[in-house]
Amino acid sequence: MSSVDSGSGQDFDLNIAPIIDCFTVLITYLLVSASFLSLSVLEAGVAASGEMAPPVAEPAKPPEPPLTLEIFMKQSGEYNIKVTGGRQNLNWSIPIKNRVALSAQIRGIVRRLPKLKEANLSAEPTLHYNEMIKIIEDLKPIIPKVFIAGV
Repeated sequence: MSSVDSGSGQDFDLNIAPIIDCFTVLITYLLVSASFLSLSVLEAGVAASGEMAPPVAEPAKPPEPPLTLEIFMKQSGEYNIKVTGGRQNLNWSIPIKNRVALSAQIRGIVRRLPKLKEANLSAEPTLHYNEMIKIIEDLKPIIPKVFIAGV
């Protein structure tokens, strides 16, 4: 006889029950742990550069120039606020020394200019992103929209 015999092979059953048990436990664990995760949403937009199309208005009344608020963050912890435009053709530049003074100053600007509803926030490239998030969180109650702008 030859060494390879058609009847000498052994039949065996693959026991997949332990594998199924492991996957059942794994899926259950993932589903339960996913229900305990809390995700928070930070509403931040990206400032678009360029001119917007003028709104359709009555021909006799010229549109009001846009009023912009820009906040620039420095690595040193100082800030620079710039307010431009509007009917008065504003061009304010206000240096700020710390976060508390920044919030107070923005609150005063919004009180004085109630039509101001958004701000553009930019920072030096070396500044950590979490510092920008702190400022956005500080400004949320004061000004409805804070956009992250490029330098």
